[in-house]
This record gives sequence, C-alpha cells and structure tokens, in this order.
Amino acid sequence: MAKLTGQSIASSYDQLLIVTGADGVTSSLQAVESADTGGAVASLQISTVGAAIDNPTASSATQGGKLTLFSDDGAALGDTHRLGVLEFSAAEDTGSTLTVGASIDAFADGAWDADSAGTFLKFSTTPTGNSVSLTERMRINSVGNIGVGVVPKEWYELYDGLQIGNSGSIAGYSGANVDRIWVSANAYHHPDGEWKRIQADTASQHEQRDGVHNFFTSGTGSADTDITWTKNMGIAASGDVTVSTGNLVIGTAGKGISFAATSDASGMTSELLDDYEEGVWTPIVKDYGDPLVAFTAGTGNSGTYTKVGRMVTCNAFVTTSADNSASGSIAIHGLPFAQVSGSDTAVTFGNYEQLAITAETSINGTIYDTNQFIGLYVADGAGGSTNMSVAEWSPDGRTYLSVTYFV
Repeated sequence: MAKLTGQSIASSYDQLLIVTGADGVTSSLQAVESADTGGAVASLQISTVGAAIDNPTASSATQGGKLTLFSDDGAALGDTHRLGVLEFSAAEDTGSTLTVGASIDAFADGAWDADSAGTFLKFSTTPTGNSVSLTERMRINSVGNIGVGVVPKEWYELYDGLQIGNSGSIAGYSGANVDRIWVSANAYHHPDGEWKRIQADTASQHEQRDGVHNFFTSGTGSADTDITWTKNMGIAASGDVTVSTGNLVIGTAGKGISFAATSDASGMTSELLDDYEEGVWTPIVKDYGDPLVAFTAGTGNSGTYTKVGRMVTCNAFVTTSADNSASGSIAIHGLPFAQVSGSDTAVTFGNYEQLAITAETSINGTIYDTNQFIGLYVADGAGGSTNMSVAEWSPDGRTYLSVTYFV
C-alpha cells in the first residue's frame, strides 16, 4: 500500500486518493481549495457511497467508533461560540450547486474555562419551498431541557422540562421515587421555585401527582410573572371525581349521567339521567278547553318547578282578583311541560279559601294524558265529583297545590 507523506499538498494534488470498485463506482478523497468553492465547503472532501469508522479495540462502555468535531484556535471558547456543526447538503440543480437542508450545531453556553464547559445543541431544517434559510426546530440546553420550535426557558433544577411552541410545556420531576408530571399551557417552573407564565396570557395545567389527577387554571398575567393556580377538578386514585369550582356541564342534548352499572328491574327502559332544571311558571285559571282567561290573577299568584330527568314537580299558590265573565268548566293552565302520553296524574291541594262551594265538598285536580293544564273538580260527600265551574271558584278564590308528573 502506498503512503503519502509530507507537511503540505501542492495545488496540483486535486485527487489524493481514487478507488474504483468492481461495480464501477468511484470513491475519492479530494483536497478542495477555497478558490475552487468560494469557501462554501470543507477543505477535505470525501466522495463515496458510505464512510465507516471502526474501533478495533475490545468493546466496552467507553469504546466504539468515534467522530470528533472540535474547535481550537489557541484560546478558551467564548460564550455562544460554536464547537462544531454537522451539515446535511445536496445539489439543488444539475450544476452541483450545494444547499444545506439540515444541520446540528453545538454552541458554548457561557464562556469556557477549567470549571465550566456548558453547551447547547441546536437542530435546524429548511422549510419546504425555501431552499435558502435554515430554521431552528429544536434546542437542548446545557441542563437538558428541550425546546421544540422555541428556545427553552431556564427551569427549576429538579424539573426536566420540554417546551413546545410559544406556550406549551411538559415537565417531570427528576427526583427518585416521585411520580409527578405536569402538562401545562403557558407555564414553566422557574429556578426560584414558582410556576410562571411563558408569555402574557392565561395559564392552565394538568398535574399527575401520587396517583391523583389535578386540573388547574389561572387568569391573565404578564410574561414571567408568578402564577396563582385555582384547582378546578381532581380525580382521586380511587376514581372519585371532585369538581372544586364551576359546574359540570352536559354539552350535548340527550347525554347525561349513566347508571348502567347498577342492577335493573325487569321493566327498566332507561338508566340515563339527562336533564335537571329549576324555574318558575304562572298558573292561570281559564276555561277548561278554551284559551279565554276566566279569572284575573291576584297578588302573589306564582309557581315554581323542578325537573329531574323526565320527572317534573310543580308547586303553586293560585289566587285570583276578578272574573272575566267566563262560563263553563275551569282548569289551571300554565304548567311548564306537557305530560307524557298515556298518563293521568292526581294533584294535591293544600288550603283553599274563598271558593263558592259548600262545606261538605272539596276540590281535586287531574292532569290527563298529554295536557299541559290541571282539570279542576268538585267532590261531593257521596264520593262523586263534577267539573268545577266558574261560579264555584269565585273572583277572590285561592289555593295551594303540588303535583309531580312525567314528561
């Protein structure tokens, strides 16, 4: 094997080594002068289908093939000065114009001396449609925190942080035997031990700690200011869910809380609690089957209702102040919901006064089928009842009522 010796290579030695394989592929080791390339490429170029570095030393945890890039100009490395770079290039045309498409750079994180040699790595790619500018995509700082698309903040020493974009972060606790992780929007753990905002905005966080899930939010604040968290919800290791602030909102009609895990009766048709509602309704004494108002509502006339799933409970104080010259049978209209088909529901009346009925009679009421009103009836002492007439109510009549029915 021939040996090349000497301290310099004349410009005439363009190709230092040429090897042509049996398949006709030529590999070469070439000295490229800056005048040939305008300083755009390295001064030593290898042209081959692949390069291998073999370490024949017995394998161990400290041996193996090694590629070293170093910078040594006779002085200590300065802050943000580059140690080395791996560039990935290719021709962008038939004229062998080389363009760098990606790179990995190593920089000094602070000036180097015998006691400090911090570094950070920068990973860059070229966007599609842009063959000129490399764009930094990821950075690993000197303490191991990572920024994807952003330079990572300085984190508390016991937290390993990953920042994603302008405001996302994932952090883990570096201490042993501690199961903690935080997924945050616009938050990082500062070296002073406080959670702070990455930028001026609101913040939120999902914390997993000791088998528990906690969810926090915080209002708007300036960048790098302390965050005061409000715990909104927690999920215990047992599976119990606690909503600390706000409400549990069912956002889709027909959805709710399912009790499918419980045992069922043979006639079960649904185990979904899909509605809850509270409100008011206005009872109006009208003709039974006519929209005309039979009596004018009096002072205090009012009603309330509570709806749980399909069950509606209504309470009311019904009072009138004058009649409107109506005639015929009457009913109390204004119920908040129509009753489900095929049901008849009795109404309970409390104290009633100023009605034009005899002492041995009483009133009762029923919601029939799909009606949205209460039919009124007068029961006689013999056990029969008839439709209550306008004349039997009186202008200043009043009563309390309660009814529970299904919709």
